[in-house]
Amino acid sequence: MDRLNKVMSDVAYILDNLILLQQIQQTGDCNNCKNRDCGYMPKAGQMVRYNCPFYKAESEDTE
Repeated sequence: MDRLNKVMSDVAYILDNLILLQQIQQTGDCNNCKNRDCGYMPKAGQMVRYNCPFYKAESEDTE
């Protein structure tokens, strides 16, 4: 039973991480941000930023 418990624990850990990844990706990133001139956008080839406080979704209206 120890081996089965280890496998179940590993699967649960992977699932938790996939759920977290999905939640992070849903916060938006620089690639789909409407605010192209925010000054914090990374240069081409650099990692994009997730959960940026300046992120604006495509569906948001500017006021």
